[in-house]
Amino acid sequence: MIVGLPDPEWGEKLVALVRIKPGADQQLVIKELCIAANKLPPAERPKKWFLSPQLETNREGKWERKRWLEWAKKKDCEVN
Repeated sequence: MIVGLPDPEWGEKLVALVRIKPGADQQLVIKELCIAANKLPPAERPKKWFLSPQLETNREGKWERKRWLEWAKKKDCEVN
């Protein structure tokens, strides 16, 4: 999932929230995601990647964007 976090210089920066299946090679998955992201135009590339084992849709199968945006804001503060 990609969300935009507030950024004082650019207005918004894109960050990716990722859930990796248990047992998957985490480093390999991240490497493959970065390779794929590098094919995107610079403005569409995530600036940060956050692993979220609990990332999921709601019971209706929809993303609760506000919930995950708030989660990403908290995670971004932890990293900075």
